[in-house]
Amino acid sequence: MQYVVALICVVALGAANEVGVSDPTELKEILALSEQQVQDLQHLKTSFGEAVQADRDQIRTLQMQLREELNAETPNAAIVGQLQVEITELTNKIAATRAEFGEDARAILTGEQLVALASLEQALALATPARQAVGLNLIDTDSATGFGSRRGPRGRGRR
Repeated sequence: MQYVVALICVVALGAANEVGVSDPTELKEILALSEQQVQDLQHLKTSFGEAVQADRDQIRTLQMQLREELNAETPNAAIVGQLQVEITELTNKIAATRAEFGEDARAILTGEQLVALASLEQALALATPARQAVGLNLIDTDSATGFGSRRGPRGRGRR
């Protein structure tokens, strides 16, 4: 049952990579998080953001330079390549930092909470095919999420 609830939550939220969580009510429920754990996790999230801010700023600067170079009358392939390499290196550095903070975050959880988290990870892996199923009308998000129907008379969509 937790798996189904988690999948519905992921589909309803759009399974965004970077999600701002001000009040993780559903997560607190599913993982049975204490208030202290939530505070510790939110502190880690803030610390992560601060730790990677300079790299994110540098990536934005490099991306602007890359766009400018690509829009030049005669783009310099060497410059384009170098900018892309630098962006990739910074992106990989952020990913490594995210992994370190992720380990710290998981260390806050109990064994039972880690098991429940594994169910959420499985649900997240199904987010893309679940959205595709919604797109093909195989899953009705209105009934699955309880957000009300978007369908008009006789089950047809509103126009």
